[in-house]
This record gives sequence, structure tokens and C-alpha cells, in this order.
Amino acid sequence: MSSIVDIVVETDAVSILEDIVIELELVDALSAEGPFTVFAPTNDAFEQLLIDIDMTLEELYDQPELLTSIVLYHVLDSEVPADDVVSLPD
Repeated sequence: MSSIVDIVVETDAVSILEDIVIELELVDALSAEGPFTVFAPTNDAFEQLLIDIDMTLEELYDQPELLTSIVLYHVLDSEVPADDVVSLPD
């Protein structure tokens, strides 16, 4: 079974998240047994966030507390099957 980190590494659309996970040294934590779920923000989502907060990615890296809070906002301490997520109402 693939870990969350394996899936992130294999998915080009979340390469910014991959870099952030490495930068924040979260590889081991996200490779551990859960249960947990990561709603992985895409590169497009990160690019829009940077526009919205008027920062560059490098500036965001200079604020590790903010960067960590952004990543942890997308993590649940329970398992949520993908089929359940796509069936949620808007």
C-alpha cells in the first residue's frame, strides 16, 4: 500500500506540496501509519494562495510557522475514503 508521501511524489500536480513536505521535514510523519487524511492542495491552489496573500513561495518558506499551519489545515487525524470526499455536497 502506498503512503501519502508516495502518492504525493508520484503526482506532478502536487509537486509544490512535495517540496513543502520535504522542507518542513514531514516525510516521516506522513509516511507513518495513520489513520489520517491529507487533502493535498494542487500547485494551482498554492499559486492562487500566493497571489491572494501577496507573497512568493520563497517568502512563504521564510515563514515556517505559516507554512506549517497551511499544510496542517489540510490534514485530518482520521481516514476519509476518496469516494466519500467526492460525494460530499458543495
